[in-house]
Parts: sequence; structure tokens; C-alpha cells
Amino acid sequence: MNARHAAMLLLSLSMPIAALAQDDDFEAKRRELQNKPRMVIYDNDGNDAYCYPKDLEFSLENFLELRTTPLKGSAVTTIAYCTLTSAFGQFTYRTKVGEFINWPTTRPNDRSIVPDLEAMGTDCLAEIVKFCRANNYEVFWADRFNDCHDFTHKHEAPHYRWSKFKDTHPELLFGKEGERMSFGRWTAVDFNSPIIRDRFVSFFKEVAEMYDLDGVQIDFFRHFYVFPEVAKGGEATEGQCALITEMMRNVRVELDKLGQKRGRPYLIMVRVPDNFDYCRRIGVDMDAILKDKLVDAIIGTGYFQMDTWSHWAEIGKQYGVRTYASLSESRVQGTVEPFKRDHNLVFRARAATALAHGVYGIHVFNQFKPKTAVFDYVRELNDLDNFFSLNKLYIPVILDNSPNMYLNNGARFSKTQIFNPSHPQNVKGEWTLKLETGEKKAPALLVLYVRRDKAEPFAVKLNGVAGECVKTKGDIDRYLIPVEAFRLLDNEISFIGDGKIKDVALEVVHDRQAPDRIKF
Repeated sequence: MNARHAAMLLLSLSMPIAALAQDDDFEAKRRELQNKPRMVIYDNDGNDAYCYPKDLEFSLENFLELRTTPLKGSAVTTIAYCTLTSAFGQFTYRTKVGEFINWPTTRPNDRSIVPDLEAMGTDCLAEIVKFCRANNYEVFWADRFNDCHDFTHKHEAPHYRWSKFKDTHPELLFGKEGERMSFGRWTAVDFNSPIIRDRFVSFFKEVAEMYDLDGVQIDFFRHFYVFPEVAKGGEATEGQCALITEMMRNVRVELDKLGQKRGRPYLIMVRVPDNFDYCRRIGVDMDAILKDKLVDAIIGTGYFQMDTWSHWAEIGKQYGVRTYASLSESRVQGTVEPFKRDHNLVFRARAATALAHGVYGIHVFNQFKPKTAVFDYVRELNDLDNFFSLNKLYIPVILDNSPNMYLNNGARFSKTQIFNPSHPQNVKGEWTLKLETGEKKAPALLVLYVRRDKAEPFAVKLNGVAGECVKTKGDIDRYLIPVEAFRLLDNEISFIGDGKIKDVALEVVHDRQAPDRIKF
């Protein structure tokens, strides 16, 4: 991009969204939809269609029963349905702009029912929309920004989802086949190119024209590859950030044209890391995007969390948008009971913490078994007063990835730390761990669990009040903590001694007889 083009682009980006000639009534409808109660957004990655269980008979009823029908009666208000997009423009809806994935999957225990749906004159997105309209759910189309599950592709051994577009346009990729990058993947598409940016916008225009949607969700976390210069260790320039802001503006413009035509706006949600300085270094200037009102809601966290939920809530207040906490699966390795992250007690604690700190709602990601106990918290959120009175298990670090995965020294922007069995904390003397919690009333019992690598238990304090080690099993110690030491929202746990701490969990008990107490 030359200097003249960059200057003109920056000037155009200073124009507020109101310059798009919106009428007052349309904007009032947008604000009404933005502020609509939206407790839980359920994100479905679309594998219920492309990776349908091989031993399950195909029917529309069975398809919906996998992940959708069981949401009835839960606190889910909104379904965000992703039609895969893991090779930039490959979709399981009947696209004409992208590549319609109506071929079989090679996964041994699955089969694709996309051809079955096509033979019926429908597709997975159409059926999800139909279900949502019949059952009073909002429905969003979810698009993964630059998903690179295909990074293992080789010419002599093609990835089963390798796209024709990438095969035809290798010059639009981050690198050459097999090229290793420290902060990206060679199969990512390069958003320096207007071809890529225009193609990205066209996806949203097409899907809004074809389906009766309430809005769209752009998932920058899957994956946050924008420019090859960043993948190779650099940082995005102001001009590159302006390109992405312009692209987001074009998505807004196209959706607003269609929204005005139907008399109802399309909302735009984005899922991004929860530190905007970090995002800007990668190429997405969320401050500019929010100032220009190009999105209506922001979803925070994914592979990692960089700041507190109270910080995320404050960003929402600053820009007048709803903020949502994305509660994805943990992926922490080497855990043992009672430190297992993918447990309903832990998801309760995570949801309670976000909501108590001012985040507007919950975004459920990569949780695809809504009939199981680990999903109970989504049903329990129907009754918030009772929800905050349930037992919970707080674990300080839930996610295991580092911001360094997308940006050279990206961890410098993080206000949290990676601490778990793979990254133990070495204590010499005293170490204090901050713990976000989310309670509305004082608990009846507090139990602290510590997994250590030393001969003797640590001495521990909660907010300066000493706890008592009452039981040891292997390398795990159980402490009773005086309940008067507990703070409802934010706590500090101090460890005194010499050695390594592998994991920590705080059990907050309101009901001593509840069946979900930790067994230790």
C-alpha cells in the first residue's frame, strides 16, 4: 500500500458508522437488539454434520439431537453455528462464493451427512435456522477467521480438507509448503491481499442473503493469523491495522444494506483476545473497530486469558457494547483429581466469576455434549439467584496456551500467568497467588487443595488467615480454611515454604450435603 492510499484509507476510517446513511429507526432497532437479554451463546463448530457418528442412522431428528435439541430448557438464548471454515472459504452450507464441502470425511468413526442433507434440498445451517425459529432462539452464523487445521498438508499426501482456492493461489498464503513459522502457519491466507479481504466480506454477504439470521460471529481466535510479517516475528503496522478495520467496515456496510432491506439489522459479534494492545500488534485494532461501532458485542478469551473479567467488563462499558466470557475446554495436561478442569463445579466457578465481575453473558465453546453432567451449569444458569448458591471449585489457571503462540513475546501484554502441572511454580520463601472468584454470599466451608513437589506441606494463608492441613494423599494436601477469611470477588492465597507447586484448587461449599462435593 503506497503512502497516498494509506492516508486516504486512514481518513475514511475516521468517519463514524453514522456516515453510512442509517436512519434513526434502524439504529434504534440495532440498539434494541444489542441490549436484548442474552445469557448464554452456544457455539457449535458444525462437526455434527461433517463428522456425524458413523453408527448413527441419518435423520434430521438425530442430527439435531446430537447438539441442538438438548439445549431446550437450558439458559441458552443464542446459537452460533459454524459451517466449518477450516480452510478459508470451505463451508457445509450451500455456498456459491466459497467451496461447498459435500464430500466424505476421512475420519474413521465418522461420516459426513452433508450429501444426505443436500439430497433433501437442505443443509445443516438451514436446519439450525429452522430449529431456532421454531424454538425462539437467536441464530448467528459463526465464521472462523483463518483456521489452519490443514497445516499438515503435503502435495504427495493432501490434507482431507485442502482447498481448491489455496491450491490455485499459493501466492496468497503465508508461506511455502511445509515452511515452519514461529508465530503462524504456512497455510494461513494473507490479509495484506485485497483478494483475501474482499473474499472474506463476500462470505458474510452471501450467508446473510441466503439465511434468516440474527447476526454473525467472527472468531479471530481460530486462528489469529492476519499477516505473514507477524507470523515471522514482526508486528503489524498502522496501515495493516487500517486494512482490517476497512474490511470490518465493509462487512458492516454489506450487512446493513441487507438489514435495511428486510427492516431488521444483523448484529456482529467478534471473539478476540482480551488485551487490545496485543490484538493491535497482530493486526486487529479493536479500539478503532469499537470506536467506529463496527461490531455489536465482543467475546473474550480462547486459548488463553490475558486479564481479569472485571477488565473485560470495563471495556464493554467504555465502548457501550455487551461483553461475553468464552468458556472453552481447558486442554491443560497432566491434571489429576481434584484439579480436573472439565468439571461442572469448575465451569460453575468460571461462569460465576465472569458474571459477578460484570461480564454480560457466557459464550460456550467446544462443549459438544449437552446431555452430560459437565453441561449442567448451562441449565443451572436459568436461575441466577440459586446458581450463586451452588458449590464451586475455583482453579486459578484454566487455559494452558501462551499469547506467544500468535505474537513474538506476546506474553508481555498478559497480566495473568501460566501455572499448572506443565508449568509449576517454584516457591522460595513465600509466593502469593491471586484468585478471581464470584460469590454473592459467604460459604459454609472452604477447602483448599494443593499439589506439590516437596517433602512437607506448605504453610498456607487465605487473605492473611492461616489454613490447616488436615489430610495428605500422595502429593496432594487438603487444607481447611476459616470461612471468615474469604472475600466474595477477589482472594489471595499465600504459600510459605521451599519447593514446587503443581496445582491449586479452592472448593467453596454452600451445601455440605450436595452430591457434587469433591471426594478426597
